[in-house]
Amino acid sequence: MGTIKVRIIWLLNKGGILTPVAHRKGFFANFNAVIMKQIIRLTVFIFLISPMFFIGCTCDCSRFVECENTINFAFDLDSANGGFKRSEIDSFVLYMLNKGEVIPRDSLIFVWSDSFKSYGISGICAFDNSPGNFSLFDEIFSPKKDLQDCDYLIKVPEIRIYYLHDLEVNGVRKGSLTCRCYQNDTKKITVDEEPFDVLKMDNPVIILRKE
Repeated sequence: MGTIKVRIIWLLNKGGILTPVAHRKGFFANFNAVIMKQIIRLTVFIFLISPMFFIGCTCDCSRFVECENTINFAFDLDSANGGFKRSEIDSFVLYMLNKGEVIPRDSLIFVWSDSFKSYGISGICAFDNSPGNFSLFDEIFSPKKDLQDCDYLIKVPEIRIYYLHDLEVNGVRKGSLTCRCYQNDTKKITVDEEPFDVLKMDNPVIILRKE
């Protein structure tokens, strides 16, 4: 009895599983047809998933990461109704304290510059470059510390001192599989005795009143 030669090739089936295929007659013709089908399937697959790679390549988290852990303040400049005069907040002092202590560990002087339209120190994360507006953010002091690790005092010379305490500033990474950016899920602070949940505020800017 004669011997029949059978060639076995392994191909991907529709479920993506390798399966053996036996060929006797017209092996090369059948083989080429099957290979063409596989090439078409692969081309369609690449076309469908390619947008995912482009999305991943254009992901930009800088606008979240740089200034996400930031709390924005604005002095009340309605001087006709008890607010500050512009000249009164041309400079002020920010003190950093250990939590629960009263002796400052460090200080920064904010001086308004008409040329740069900012207080200089807070320009990197300023939400609005107008007189009276400034931001408190991570690593504002050196050596660098997270915002919530300390308490703070804001002193407007000869007028008013504000005590900032009980800070809670945390976040998580949110987004799609190919683009996950850090965003705050908690941002709370108490100014004197008034607590603020910043993420729940319609306008997330804390107004510092003169009176």
